Amino acid sequence: MAPRGGSGKGKRSGRSSGAQHHSDDDDALSETSSHATVDSLGSHMSAFDTPPSMSRNGSQRSVRDEPIEESAEETALKAFDDLEEKRTSSREAALRQIFRSLSNRFLSILADSKFDSWIESLRKSARKEPSEAILTNKVLSLLWITVGKRPSYYTEVAKLLEEGIRNSSGEHKASCIATLAIIAFIEEIDDADTWDLLNTFEEIFEAATAGEDVEPEIVCRAIEAYGLLYATASTRYSQEGFNRILDTHKSLLESDDVDVRIAAGENIAIIIEDRDAMAEEDEPAETEPFYKDSHELIRQLAFLSQDSNRHRAKKERATQKSAFRDILYTVENKSPPSVKLKVRHETVQCNSWTKIRRLNAFRDVVGEGLTVHFLENPLLHSIFEVSFDGPAPTKITSTERRLYDSIVGKARSKALKGMRTSRTAYRGSDE
Repeated sequence: MAPRGGSGKGKRSGRSSGAQHHSDDDDALSETSSHATVDSLGSHMSAFDTPPSMSRNGSQRSVRDEPIEESAEETALKAFDDLEEKRTSSREAALRQIFRSLSNRFLSILADSKFDSWIESLRKSARKEPSEAILTNKVLSLLWITVGKRPSYYTEVAKLLEEGIRNSSGEHKASCIATLAIIAFIEEIDDADTWDLLNTFEEIFEAATAGEDVEPEIVCRAIEAYGLLYATASTRYSQEGFNRILDTHKSLLESDDVDVRIAAGENIAIIIEDRDAMAEEDEPAETEPFYKDSHELIRQLAFLSQDSNRHRAKKERATQKSAFRDILYTVENKSPPSVKLKVRHETVQCNSWTKIRRLNAFRDVVGEGLTVHFLENPLLHSIFEVSFDGPAPTKITSTERRLYDSIVGKARSKALKGMRTSRTAYRGSDE
């Protein structure tokens, strides 16, 4: 299906436009816009920072009493077996454990070998109660991030998620939208299928501008999904379609929900940034689509970047102003923000709104395990054009950990014995 409002042929652009307008600290995660960047990559303490067998009050547990630690692979396998349990609470607990296992470790070999049976189990869970289906969608997203493209499975899973979008509501519907978008992005689906999804997402947030009662979370996820897939299409809007889609997003800037306003503003920046990039690449240059209401759009963006409405919470105002300052700068100066984050010895740089949206999409799925996936997952290396060729950090085995605990325990016992001897000697001198 073609883009609504007509299409114009153009190259798929993977470049960024404009120059940086913020400075970055190369020694730490730097954010130019708090709404659009990684909040936290998580901290991974060394296994020697806090001895695992020491209790909060400093007492030493017996090493022999400490259970043998299960490997991440064993934990994941057991959790998938538990999806066959009859109790909903047991299955949901299993899904949470699967998510933790796939997030905190890069289990690509195991996931690849078990993909067939795992998909079958997840397909069943996706049709259960909404709470279980939401957890299932999170696992599906993370499973695709772990294994990469699986074209033979995509169609079946996409139909399942599209069914969820049509027939569910609330958080369940929002999770189906987000999951379908990230899986379609990873699969690099063809142009016709991309526009089918873009039109589906547009219909959802367009309904909100027409006065229909659509929950803000659903609207926000549809806007974000649209922004994630927009630059992957190989065709673009004609002048009429360009004006229409920006009109729709401009209307969303008036939403009562701050997340909807920010997501709409980011999409405006993505669409305009993409238009500018493709216009520069055209040889010979063609007349680029120009937004008919650009002056009103800039006025609205400027207002949101300075909004001091006391009816809004202070934190909401601060988040919104920070977001729209960057968006306004891009629209006025054709210059995107730049986000740099340090992962070990490498710098991941996102110097376009398109890349920032991708970074946020992966961060939203992987969570605290993003560092692990940046270090080990070739899919992220390819998408964000970064490599990690240095030696991997040394991981201690469970045997080494127990040996360490034993050494610490003996040293502590010896120190305590010395203190008791000193106190006994001191009391004896008083007598």
